[in-house]
Amino acid sequence: MRHNIRAGLGALTHFIGSALGRAIDYDRILIWDIKDKGGAAGWHYFDVGCAGKGHYDTLDCLYEPLTSCGYGHSNEKNTLYTIGWEDGSDKTEPWHRFRAPSLFTHALIQHTSAPLTSTAVKYWWRGQATGFILRLHNASLAKIRALRLDPFMHVGFTVNKTSNTFQSLPVPFPLPPHSFSMHIRHGDKASEMRLIPLKEYVEEAEWFAKQNPNSYHKSAFLSSEDPAVFEEAKSITYVTFDYGLTSPNENWIWYMSKIKRENIGPMQQLDVFGNRSDMTLSWMLQLFMALECDGYVGTLNSNWNRLIDELRCIWMDNCMHPYLEVGDVVDWSNYHW
Repeated sequence: MRHNIRAGLGALTHFIGSALGRAIDYDRILIWDIKDKGGAAGWHYFDVGCAGKGHYDTLDCLYEPLTSCGYGHSNEKNTLYTIGWEDGSDKTEPWHRFRAPSLFTHALIQHTSAPLTSTAVKYWWRGQATGFILRLHNASLAKIRALRLDPFMHVGFTVNKTSNTFQSLPVPFPLPPHSFSMHIRHGDKASEMRLIPLKEYVEEAEWFAKQNPNSYHKSAFLSSEDPAVFEEAKSITYVTFDYGLTSPNENWIWYMSKIKRENIGPMQQLDVFGNRSDMTLSWMLQLFMALECDGYVGTLNSNWNRLIDELRCIWMDNCMHPYLEVGDVVDWSNYHW
């Protein structure tokens, strides 16, 4: 696979998933193109030399390998090159990036209680592919675990709406039951979608919690590249009128991590902060913490939100838990590439 375009980590994962689907459909094996002059797929996310002397740097520096096969098993006769988002190369490979591998499509159609649409099957496949691609190896998992258990890496707080007093709180592991994940995608995303303010996320979650006070609380893990989001949270205790509904708890409780942030795109953040492998793992930490939650608020026009939505069904047993969409209708367009 060739893909050295400066794509976000979520988008890159989905491109790889599409390439993996194409390989499965045509009984091929997906491997990294380590000889691509532009750099191996995802080169932005790992440090130069991470593979060690005599080895090529690839995403294997962070993840489990896609396969036990390597570049040495390929040659010009048995190899097709893909960037992960194009259709099949000729009539003998009528692959379409909007579909799932036929092997899984046929199985799902046969074994589901209702006939699924092709886009629903693709939605299922993207989650399966994401769960496979993002299998972190032991060294990466150990670093993330250490970060998660470091009490100085995370902060919690609440603000009393009556006295307006600020109270710091410890961040438990795992996060408390009944909590929401809110990933607020800002940065460079304005070129693709309306940037949605934190208040709209909170409003969606607060109404849902009031309608389900036994199941959900006004408690959330926040993640974003935008530092202003976390400052705004300090002023939010509630956002909806009561209308006689039962609020599960009086004041919002907020949890967040103290990672490096700047309100720019992921590529620009890597350029600014350096330490690419460590930055990537700090983002993966945010993903893992989002999956500790019981409810999810986001917009699927953000590939990172899509990762959360997908992995709650694959890595976690939370597929029946609510995902609350705050984006505009247009934000669902082009979901299936």
